[in-house]
Amino acid sequence: MTVTSERSNRWRWLAVGAILVGLALVVFFGLRAFRSYLRIHNAGLQPGATDVTLIRGWMTVEYLSKMYGVPQEVIFAGLGVPAQGNEQKSLSQLNRQYAPGQQYEMINRARTAIHNYLTQHPTSSPAP
Repeated sequence: MTVTSERSNRWRWLAVGAILVGLALVVFFGLRAFRSYLRIHNAGLQPGATDVTLIRGWMTVEYLSKMYGVPQEVIFAGLGVPAQGNEQKSLSQLNRQYAPGQQYEMINRARTAIHNYLTQHPTSSPAP
C-alpha cells in the first residue's frame, strides 16, 4: 500500500468516526429534549393554573410566574432568595443552595407564596 492510500484510509475512518459521534450526540440530546417535553406536557399545567400542589422541583421561578400569573419578585420574596443570579435555577437547585438538608423546602415556600398571592389577587391573570 502506498503512503497516499494509507492517509486516505485514515481520513475516511476519521470522517466515519466523526459522523458516528455526531449522530450519538444528536440522539442523546434529542432524547433529553423529548423527555423534558413529556415532563412539561404531563405536568398538566396551563397558564392560569391555581393548583399549587402541581409545583415540582424542576420548575423555575420564571416558569411558575408564567403558569400562575404571579410576579417573579413575589415568588423570590416568598422563597427568601435574591433574584439576581437565580433566574434560571430550578427550585431543586435553589433548595440545594439555600436550604441544604431541608428536602422540598423551596417547593413548599413557592407553593405558599403563590397560594397567598392568588388568594389576595383572585382576578390576576397570567402573562401572555
